[in-house]
Formats: sequence, C-alpha cells, structure tokens
Amino acid sequence: MTAPEVARVSQHERPNEGLEGSQALEEIIGLILRHKPDLTRDKVLEMVEERIRDLGGLIDEDAAAMLVAKELGVPLPKAYIMTRGARLRVKDLLPGLRGLKLVARVLRVPHPLALDSGRKVLKVLIGDESGVINLVVWDERAEELYEGLRPGMCILIEGGFAKKYKGRLELGLAKEGRIEVLDEECGIPSLEELCSKHGISVITVKVCEVVEGGGGRCIYGLHSDKPVQVLIPDELEAPSLRAGDTVILQDARELKGDAARFRVNRMTRVFVVTRGEPLQSPFKLLDVDEARSADKSTLLGIRGLLVAALPSRRGAGGSLILAGRLSSASILSFEDEVIAKLGQIRPATPIELRGIYSSGARLRLNPYSSFEVTGEPPLKDTPADSLAVGSGYVSCKATVISCRIKYRLAESGEPLLGIVMNVDDGTGRARVLVSYKAIICRLLRSEWEELREYAATGLMPKLIPYLEEELLGSDVLLRGWLSEDGVMAVVEAEVVSG
Repeated sequence: MTAPEVARVSQHERPNEGLEGSQALEEIIGLILRHKPDLTRDKVLEMVEERIRDLGGLIDEDAAAMLVAKELGVPLPKAYIMTRGARLRVKDLLPGLRGLKLVARVLRVPHPLALDSGRKVLKVLIGDESGVINLVVWDERAEELYEGLRPGMCILIEGGFAKKYKGRLELGLAKEGRIEVLDEECGIPSLEELCSKHGISVITVKVCEVVEGGGGRCIYGLHSDKPVQVLIPDELEAPSLRAGDTVILQDARELKGDAARFRVNRMTRVFVVTRGEPLQSPFKLLDVDEARSADKSTLLGIRGLLVAALPSRRGAGGSLILAGRLSSASILSFEDEVIAKLGQIRPATPIELRGIYSSGARLRLNPYSSFEVTGEPPLKDTPADSLAVGSGYVSCKATVISCRIKYRLAESGEPLLGIVMNVDDGTGRARVLVSYKAIICRLLRSEWEELREYAATGLMPKLIPYLEEELLGSDVLLRGWLSEDGVMAVVEAEVVSG
C-alpha cells in the first residue's frame, strides 16, 4: 500500500493494549505460551519474578513479562509497547514535535476537501481521554484514509509531527509515516464515551427495522439500548442497510421527536461496522386500539380502518385518521402526496401505516413512510340502524349539526378537500370525516370537475362558507364503520333533505 501504510494487527498476535497490572501480565503470559508451548505458566511466572529480582524490584510484573518475552524471541507488536511505555497523549503534543508515535481513537472521518489548486485535504479527528486533534493528510493519503478508516478504530500513528495552523494544533504525517489499525481495544475510552465528552456528533446504531418509503428509507434502531430513528434520502450516497446491521452515523442532523431522530445530509457519513443476524425488534406494528396506551417511542406503525386523509388548511400535508373498534387515531403527515394517495382509498379499508414517530404527544408520519392495503372493509354483516350501537357497522339517517370544509390547493394544482361533520340521529352522535372524492361530491352535490374548476379559478375559498351553510341542518343517509369514540368512516352518504 502506498504511504501512509494502513496496516492491521491481527487480534491473535497481540495482547489487549492498555491493560493494567495482573490482567496485562496474563495477556503477555498467554502470548508467550502460544509461541512457546513447551513452557508452563508456572515456569513463565518464575522467569518473570527472576527478572524483577535482577532489577532490584524497579519494574512491575507486566514490564518484566515483556522482557521475558523479548528474551524468548516472542514478538510484541509496537503498538503494545507504545501503550505500555511512553503513554503519549493528545494533551502532551506541542508545536514543533516530530517523529511522534501516538495511539488514539478515530472519532470523525469527513469527506475530503477539494481545493482550487487541485489538491485534496482530509482532516481526521482523533482523540483520547485527554483531548482531540485533527490528523491532516493530503492527496493520495487523504483518499486512502477516507476509505480505510472509520470512527471507533484505534490507530497507531508513526512519523507524526505537530504544528499550529490558524492558532490550532494539528497533527501531520511525514512522508515516511504510517498508520497501523489496531483490531482490538487499545486502552482508550470507547467511541461513545469520547464523543460524548468532546461534543462530537457520532453515534452507533443497531438496525432493527427498515421502512422503505417514497424517496428514502427510515431506519428504526437502538443506540445505547434506546430507540432511535434515522432518515436516509435516496438522493444521498449511503450503504444499503438491513435488520441486524451495526452502523456508525457521523454528522447527521438531529430532529425533533419524543425519541431520538436523525436525518442524513450531504455532510453525513454512514459506516457499516458489522452485518449480523436480525435482532428481536422492540419496535411494534400495533392496532389502533393497542396504540393508544403503547410506548410511543417504540411504535413502528399502526393498523386500522382508514377513515379519511384530511388536508391541512396551511402548509403541506394533513391528518390521517384510522379507526379501530374502541378508538381512532390521528396521524399528522407533512406530505401532500400521502394525503392525495390515501384520499383515493375507499373509507373503512384496512391499511397498515409504517414509519410512525411521536412528538409532543402527537403521532406523526416520517417523510419516508409506507402504507399497505391489507383487506376489504368489514361491512358484510347486517348493519345496526342507529348510532346508539356504539361501535361496528352502522346504517342510519342523521342530521348535520355542525360542518366544516377543509380545503387547500396542492402544488400540483389538484384541490385537496375534506369534510368534518358532527351528526345526530336522535339516539347518539358521531363525528363524520370524509376525504373520498365520490362521497365529497355526493355531500356537496357537485361533480369533481366542477370543484376542480372552482379551485383553479380561485373561487373555492369564497364558495366554502355557502357549501357549509347548505350542509348544516341537512338530513343525510350514512353507512359505514363507527368506532366507540364516535368517529365514523363513511362508505356511502347521501343528502336527503336540506
């Protein structure tokens, strides 16, 4: 490999660096016995004690064991000798020092910066418990380290030099310098501990679920055993991920939510650490009635009967309403495309929504969500003839006691309409929510093309108060699914008076 040489030390050929006292001693003894199987542990301990006596007790057991290993011709890697010897730390670096050897942990590996001169520079952030510093490399070295390093790796740097640039200390690499990647731990605190201590945006995520949506993916996983969601747009370069993977997420934008949420952007890097078997996922796809009392931080999606997809009056998106037998759920979406697509599905159709999160006690739909129709409306039995039934399949005549029409013109030029009515049939009341075009047309007694023309010419906002007044007090025939909380998914509606 061209400079800097990025070598890897086999975990079978060196002890764990940074181990103190008896644990380090046992590591070295184990290494000696692997190379000298004719010796016994007791014999090696005897040789260690002899070296301590020879040196008047001025060295500890693990240092004496290193001497014994050297005398026996057992190789000890330079990285191990470094961490047991000089103990150079980031805080010890001073401008002008050259020929440096340093063991550190990689914390950030950003994209190389292309300069106007045609050169490339990469600043790899490394650190230990004492501090952090940028390791600055150029051109071919920049490309090699960009591809070869990732956050969390322990590295041994040989041939380094320290200098100040714009008032900040940096670590450079001499022409003959090299970097050795240590496969095991090196006595330096973990990546998570160092990133937390030094305020660096790097987290490790175990992938549990992957929701493929329009324009991107939503990853549900665990960070430090706590739920986390990661949004990855298709337009950005990122590896393919599946359940069971362990990934490192560097420089992602943190989003709002009751659980941790991040969005990958152009500065973000996603590193796959391991490809493993899928974990038992803590994230749940629940029925509407179950979701009401569930832990929202581990909610993956909701199953229920589609009631309506109501547009917001301002801003993109709107509310998706699903019903169960006992209750209904409102999920906020910020995508007009979602509102339009779900508005075309017949009410009371069973669907699954995946890509849910909660924020401020409200359920919301991630940008990269998905939905699936899972069956037919459960309306085959004989319907009850009044709202007094409480829940189930209902067919009755009721009076509109309040009415509100929700309207907004989407960027596509298509009108988004919804009707919210409270009705009373003398035995009970229901909240009727409608976004299905055919039913809207029957309630407003208009053709859809006519409504589109009103929207295109700008007349719709002026007509809405008139249309609401026309519906108010009308008797309507309704057939559909009623949940116990009074929300009705209407599959047929007709104005019979008013």
